[in-house]
Amino acid sequence: LGGIYMQLKIGILLSIILFITTSVYLKEILTYLITINTTIIIINLFPLLKFDGYWILSDLVEIPNLIKESNAKLLSFITKKGPFDDEVETPMKRYQNVVLIIFSILRILFIIMMVFMVLMFVTFSIIKTYSFITLLPLMEFKTATAIEILKKVLMLFIMYILSRKYFKMAKSYISKRK
Repeated sequence: LGGIYMQLKIGILLSIILFITTSVYLKEILTYLITINTTIIIINLFPLLKFDGYWILSDLVEIPNLIKESNAKLLSFITKKGPFDDEVETPMKRYQNVVLIIFSILRILFIIMMVFMVLMFVTFSIIKTYSFITLLPLMEFKTATAIEILKKVLMLFIMYILSRKYFKMAKSYISKRK
């Protein structure tokens, strides 16, 4: 929690400066910084990402490796236990099982939502780039136009590199599972 503690100290300091200052420009910058700082605190407290909130939840429910246990719980619902399986589940209290099931469901929903958002972003970027390219002959060629073209080409290149990496990872994962 040291990170959150420091972010709170920074937030208080920024708020004091915001209260004291009279410069409109500085107030605007400080407002942005306070917003970013608060967002960082909220993200750190989000338990579905392995930041401070995850470890707080893990400590509260007394489950040392919450994601590993969550995966095991999900697999136990999906797969049958074989007659020769040696693994014995560690006994958990009722509230731990409830928290683990809720955590598992929320984690799956969060992953689905994030994948959907990334796909929507990529789709929107491709559509926007395509419409930009189709309108290119109608535009006057200026420095701003050249910069926009370079931005679009760079964005497409980055998306290609990232998607190629993740498609390779998914392909190798699927081939290992077979």
